[in-house]
Amino acid sequence: FSKEKHCPQKYNLSCIMVLPNCQRKGYGRFLIELSYLLSRKEWQVGTPEKPLSDLGRKTYETYWGFKIIKQLLSC
Repeated sequence: FSKEKHCPQKYNLSCIMVLPNCQRKGYGRFLIELSYLLSRKEWQVGTPEKPLSDLGRKTYETYWGFKIIKQLLSC
């Protein structure tokens, strides 16, 4: 997990690395959630550094899919 302290592009996340034996256990989603929590604490709106890798894009799509479903089910 890497996040720049002062980033003019407003990236909230620079790098996530989950080792192969730890993949598909929710660690990537946890680190994405942590990056958004840190951004909210700093009163910053941000986005992950681009371009995303294929696995990074898939992880973000999964993360936001879960967030949308959770929000819809709570209504």
